[in-house]
Amino acid sequence: MLRIIHALDKKPATLVNASAVGIYPTSESATYTENSTAKAQDFLGNTVAMWEQLADKAKEDSLRVVKTRFGVIFDKESGAFPLLAKPYKLHVGGNLGSGMQWVSWVHVEDVARALAYCLEDTSIEGVVNVTAPFPIRMKQVGETIAAALQTHHLLKVPSPILKVALGEKSKLILEGQKVIPTVLNESHFTFNYPTIAKALQKLL
Repeated sequence: MLRIIHALDKKPATLVNASAVGIYPTSESATYTENSTAKAQDFLGNTVAMWEQLADKAKEDSLRVVKTRFGVIFDKESGAFPLLAKPYKLHVGGNLGSGMQWVSWVHVEDVARALAYCLEDTSIEGVVNVTAPFPIRMKQVGETIAAALQTHHLLKVPSPILKVALGEKSKLILEGQKVIPTVLNESHFTFNYPTIAKALQKLL
């Protein structure tokens, strides 16, 4: 991609890079914004860091570089949300792991809108957290889904069982970070789905 940009006679004005909030360390107590310097020292954290370093090379061709970091994207058909909702639809929902892990989620429609917003607002540059403004703990996610489906939040699924059942996907559910979209908030981006309750009205 960088080679193509460099070879173009007429270059684009902006590069919007897509990565993940997995660059931040997992924590039940820390809060991360775009100014946070802590980096996860695991495969995902290192991959995101290297990916963003490559994206920054586009500045050599005078491009504005926006490095978006996606939270857990909630979509009706794919990703983490169907995994979360299915047990409640079967009336066997409950805490996944401890339930205290943070979920920095975002509705898929707000992801698309945020990307378009970053392209249009030329004042935005650098890291942009693409997460809903109100992250919540996994226990609250489950309780909200249960309430929306008029079922119970009773059972607990231990972490080892989830790791066996879901493999790598279990990280989406068992590990998390509290991430705030400070850049989008301060630039007056409006989320269509700022709260989990409003998102569930659409997803369910």
